[in-house]
Amino acid sequence: MKDEIFRLRRKVQALEKARYRQKAKIKSPQRTPKSSMQRLCKKYKIISSPVKRRLFESFALEAELRDSCTNIKSFKEKQIMARLVSGRVLKHYRLLRSCSLRGLFSLRHMRNGRKDRDVVTSRLEYRRKTSGKRESVRREIRAFFLGDEASTECPGIKQGKTYNGEQKQRRYLNGT
Repeated sequence: MKDEIFRLRRKVQALEKARYRQKAKIKSPQRTPKSSMQRLCKKYKIISSPVKRRLFESFALEAELRDSCTNIKSFKEKQIMARLVSGRVLKHYRLLRSCSLRGLFSLRHMRNGRKDRDVVTSRLEYRRKTSGKRESVRREIRAFFLGDEASTECPGIKQGKTYNGEQKQRRYLNGT
């Protein structure tokens, strides 16, 4: 008798869990790229597999963009992301507004992003230009400190150091 009561209670618990899962499924249908594609194909009676594939790719790309945009916290990163996505093609086909309406980015960020054609390459070019300037400034500073007007060489053999196989004598700054 006790075994049968225990077995029936377990069965009731399992059925309650199943009912709870069914309620959760009904309340919030998941909007995955595949389900969105299937819903659209069913609505417009699309049978062609290349068209389905393209639709699936576009929904997947949109889902990935939306996911990566929700994880971004800072305003500056959102601006950079919007600039990377917006470009001449979206402007040409007048899709900037639809991207902003879908909640991917704000229209203001995307319009500002078009001014910089390619943020990544422009930043790389800036780094290349500034890195050359930095190196020249570093060489000038090093030459100044190694000169006799700013520092003095220490006398003695034990005051030398070997760097990369090159013997250098220690120097002290004159101002200290």
